[in-house]
Amino acid sequence: MLKAGTTFWEHSYYILPFIPGMALVVGHGLAHLPQRIASIVMVVIAAEGVVNQLNDFRMNPEQAPLLELESDFRNLPDNDARVAINSGNVPTPMYFADRSGWTLFNSDIDEGEELDMLSRAGCAYLVIMMRTYEGEKEVPWPVVVERPAYRIHRSPTFDRP
Repeated sequence: MLKAGTTFWEHSYYILPFIPGMALVVGHGLAHLPQRIASIVMVVIAAEGVVNQLNDFRMNPEQAPLLELESDFRNLPDNDARVAINSGNVPTPMYFADRSGWTLFNSDIDEGEELDMLSRAGCAYLVIMMRTYEGEKEVPWPVVVERPAYRIHRSPTFDRP
């Protein structure tokens, strides 16, 4: 939790280990309320939970282009190799790519030694999310897939371990 920093509490799925404890505390509190009030509180909590998660029942239009990432990687040689994506602390594009690897900040990509280090560490591909950069971003790795939302670059020095 400490290593993840602010990412831990900004992403709701990281609270999963705390849910059983929270359920016990809420259950204890509801057990001490009159039955009618406890039922009303439960209905309100359930309704809030559904309304709060309505956005999970539809695809965010900004994320829709990421649906092509996995199929693009499946069509590449070394399609199970590790990747790096310039999405900062947000790992969502990595989930859509269905790959392991690194998330980077734009400043990491701007530094040439970071790309060399990634290649030595086994990173075969670099995904540049176009909306992360305002304008064109040049990367010294060759482009293997180009879409309006992202580009996939292949490390010129990657050797399969």
